[in-house]
Amino acid sequence: MPKLYKVRTHGEMLARPDRIVGYDDVTIHWFREGRTEPAYPYTWMVPGWEDMALSLDPQEHNPIYARKLAAYVDQLFTQEEALALREYFISTRRVNVEVEEIEIPLTNFEIPFRLIPPEPQAGEEYGFIQLATGPNRPLPFAVTGYFDMEYQTAYERYQMAAVKSLMVSSGLTLMDESKPDNDLQQLCDKLNSLRLALMRLAQSLNQINRNTHADGKE
Repeated sequence: MPKLYKVRTHGEMLARPDRIVGYDDVTIHWFREGRTEPAYPYTWMVPGWEDMALSLDPQEHNPIYARKLAAYVDQLFTQEEALALREYFISTRRVNVEVEEIEIPLTNFEIPFRLIPPEPQAGEEYGFIQLATGPNRPLPFAVTGYFDMEYQTAYERYQMAAVKSLMVSSGLTLMDESKPDNDLQQLCDKLNSLRLALMRLAQSLNQINRNTHADGKE
């Protein structure tokens, strides 16, 4: 049975020249990018993948959810890739390298890192780092790192992105502080719009959780 892996580095030091700040003891989650074909067939990796085929009736199946599952599988490393990345970090960085084997078939699914929009669309204090790749580089495949100084999981950051997106789509903006006569009705309208936006977000996240739990029980 094929194996898939996560790779993390601990104890990184990052500089943010755009903000004249830096971070110490950072954990970076590295993920594979640029796959044109899955490393292994999704039917091997994802229980019930046949029932999630994107060509099925969208009224009965969730093609968006299936794409998220595929994106999560694609960001994981094969054993050969994980070992190559580990050796690269050992030879080039003074950090601790963690390689975690993922149980196959997958029973737990996470939000793919690439679904998180760039800063500040999902808040602040997070970002992406790309490793240089190419014919003359140590790594022949594309790798990107994700770090977050505020949230522990990509799911939490994804929630923040969804909330901010819903606020924008609902027309929610900050009150104009240049006008001292705060309109109470305007404030109430904005709060009600936020309530409705959060209800839609909760429904969407509940659907993701139900699908994930259903997959894990199969």
